[in-house]
Amino acid sequence: MFENNKEAVNSLIKLLSNYSLWIVFLALLLENTLFIGFIVPGVTVLLLAGFLASTGEVNFWWAALVGICGTILGDNLNYAIGSFGATRLSWVRKVLERYPAVDGFFNRGSAKLYVFFHFPGYLRTFFPLLLGATRFSFRQWLWIDIAGAILFNLSYLFVGWLAARFAQQTGDAMQAGSYLTLFFVLLSLIWLVTLWNRIRKHLKRRGERKGRPASAPS
Repeated sequence: MFENNKEAVNSLIKLLSNYSLWIVFLALLLENTLFIGFIVPGVTVLLLAGFLASTGEVNFWWAALVGICGTILGDNLNYAIGSFGATRLSWVRKVLERYPAVDGFFNRGSAKLYVFFHFPGYLRTFFPLLLGATRFSFRQWLWIDIAGAILFNLSYLFVGWLAARFAQQTGDAMQAGSYLTLFFVLLSLIWLVTLWNRIRKHLKRRGERKGRPASAPS
């Protein structure tokens, strides 16, 4: 991982010092794009940008703005792939046809919690794809994505900035960022288990209603 490689971290710091806004934009765009996101250290770039913002080498608010734009663009590419690409795959169509209740399930319930989907790395890439494939309302998705992108970028930039102010070590910024990520990973796992149980019970109830014989007229 980049945060455990001092040479890689030093290289990122040099790049940020020279091309700060471009690096932040591209890192967040690529990290939130399907498949590419697993190899691009967007979180590390945000932490280091926040760290450098404390010394004035990077403008905090410009970094936040371009990071938010890159995040939203990458997320919506994934949403579009889910909406227009994933549904063309035969196995995806079969799942949606077999379980039609899933199609509108994500439009109900705990949609407000979706603003935190950027924090766990495994959700960051696949969640927009999933919502697109299940025909989640685009208008609702856009507001969730904008709010989530703002929260995600400002959180990691601020953690990096705080680490520079109080510890003045990039390693401390990386460690604090790892703790923040771990916190949201644990919360997201609890939420996913709860969500899966709700979906399973909902599908079971629908199956029972379909299998129940019609009552005879009096």
